[in-house]
Amino acid sequence: MIDIAILEKLNAPAREERLANLREVLKTTEFSPMVPQYINNHIHTTYSFSPYSPTAAVYAARMEGLCTAGIIDHDSISGAREFLAAAELVGMPVTVGMECRVSMDGTALQGRRTNNPDQVGVSYMTIQSVPHDKIEMLNAWFAPYRAARGRRNRAMVEKINALLPGIALEQGRTEDCLDVLDTVVRGRRDGMFTGSFSAAEAADAPLWFFWVLQQLQRTLGEEEIWKRYGIVMKELLAAYRRGVGGVAVHDNGLVWASAPDKALTWMNALAGGVPVVSRDGYPVEINALWYNAVCYALELASRFGEEEFVGEWKAWPERIRNAFREMFWSGDDGYLADFVGPEGPNRWIRPNMVVACGLDYKMLDEEQQASVLRIVGQHLLTPKGLRSLSPRNPRYKNRCEGDEAVRAEASMNGSVWVWPLWFYVKASFDLGGREFLPRAEELLARFGEEIQSYGIGSINELFDGDPPHAPWGAVSQAWSVGAVLMIRETTERWRRRRGHGLLPGLRKKR
Repeated sequence: MIDIAILEKLNAPAREERLANLREVLKTTEFSPMVPQYINNHIHTTYSFSPYSPTAAVYAARMEGLCTAGIIDHDSISGAREFLAAAELVGMPVTVGMECRVSMDGTALQGRRTNNPDQVGVSYMTIQSVPHDKIEMLNAWFAPYRAARGRRNRAMVEKINALLPGIALEQGRTEDCLDVLDTVVRGRRDGMFTGSFSAAEAADAPLWFFWVLQQLQRTLGEEEIWKRYGIVMKELLAAYRRGVGGVAVHDNGLVWASAPDKALTWMNALAGGVPVVSRDGYPVEINALWYNAVCYALELASRFGEEEFVGEWKAWPERIRNAFREMFWSGDDGYLADFVGPEGPNRWIRPNMVVACGLDYKMLDEEQQASVLRIVGQHLLTPKGLRSLSPRNPRYKNRCEGDEAVRAEASMNGSVWVWPLWFYVKASFDLGGREFLPRAEELLARFGEEIQSYGIGSINELFDGDPPHAPWGAVSQAWSVGAVLMIRETTERWRRRRGHGLLPGLRKKR
């Protein structure tokens, strides 16, 4: 497997940058001898269904000792020139080709299932060993077919999106969003939501309510948000201070979450009734959400003259921020602990710390945020989202296959989740402004395979940690769909914006 740091270099956004990075990598690389019987002439790249660029694919093939390799992307031969250039650099003979689907109507195979498990009467065909002087001709010939496929995909996505009332805000369904929120609000008891929305069942659930209101504010405005939900916000914060179930706010201002045989964070998979991942203590994302909730409520309360509430809570942000930095930050490591328990900080590299960088109210300075994003990018970032655990951790599971207990273990210790990717994108835009736009567009584009191949217009719950990142879990997962829609919306706003400053309403806060 390619080292993650090298893979990042060889998957750089621009072709020339990828090849230049390969030249640098080769200065310190020693390849093993080629094995004559090791051949793979059917390699996909980022030009179709793979997380590897043509440059990265060639490097990986050479690292594995292949004596020859061949690029064969679906409906495209656009990666061929890069593939050939990379092959020349590593000294390996290669071939170029293309794969496509062909209708068998009017042939002896009409109506029969061949090598395509998804469609009767349609077969996968390959065009192998294309002469190098015919690459552009073949690519041009397929151009109308690619354009037609793009139009079909866009139409399909639009139809599916119209059927997703639960993913309300990014579809302009404000009333649906309000209906959901009001239903949850009506069910609260003693200032706390009930059932699965209670902090006693999920320590973060009521804190996400504040985050949703921040997104809703773009449509309704601050005054309407406070008018409708100000009382609820104050009651929820007070309930956390009183404590509910295994959740309590300690004197340092941080939220402690611990309960016997129960996982109170989103990493709640069970095996034999026991949490796969125990994060008892101060979880990083819950305390980031807690700080965000307190700051947001204070800002609105100050604006609308709630002097009593402001007087009671105005000292809390500094208390929370100071304790958080002391507890979670490691200057030597350059990232945040995943949680701080009775035995001290757990510094396993997980995606939860990126939430602290992607919220509107942040407790880290820009240098610290940049360091967290760099670590996340090196260890966790994939074309499908963020791994739940670094591959360098001995507990890392690269595949989510096996019986229920094995899959549960993998889901929390290596499997890729889509939902944290939005926080990575949001944080990267907050720091880098419009300079991050090409990378965001690249990340967004890579979900095209899922939309057309697996969930058919939707996106799976999770994916394998290792390439090719096979999908698992729910075929159509609201978390995943919502995250991609938000990435699309955020990316489009930045695309429309000129310059490098922040978007209106997206203020950096500490």
